[in-house]
Amino acid sequence: MRQLREAVSGLLGQIEAERGPLVAVDRDNYWLVELQDAFDFGSDAAGKQSGLGVGQLSDDVESVDQTVRSLRADGRVVSPWHDLEHAVGLLRALAWLDLP
Repeated sequence: MRQLREAVSGLLGQIEAERGPLVAVDRDNYWLVELQDAFDFGSDAAGKQSGLGVGQLSDDVESVDQTVRSLRADGRVVSPWHDLEHAVGLLRALAWLDLP
């Protein structure tokens, strides 16, 4: 966990230094693989198409804001998996912006 925290913190620091504290993304929706299906490589998984969903960056921003408020108030969140999913949406957007 320490290495992951250090890596994410360092990456965010570099992006902030290069792009500033607010990063504009000219899109709101993105494709995602639903978490329940992302690690399912069973025999019938290849035929699944229902695992593909649509994420929304504006929803991710709102959810991350709520996560920060919850952490500041209570020091915890109710559903870490849910909050991580929204954080991942924003991290993927930053990665997408950095593509060559």
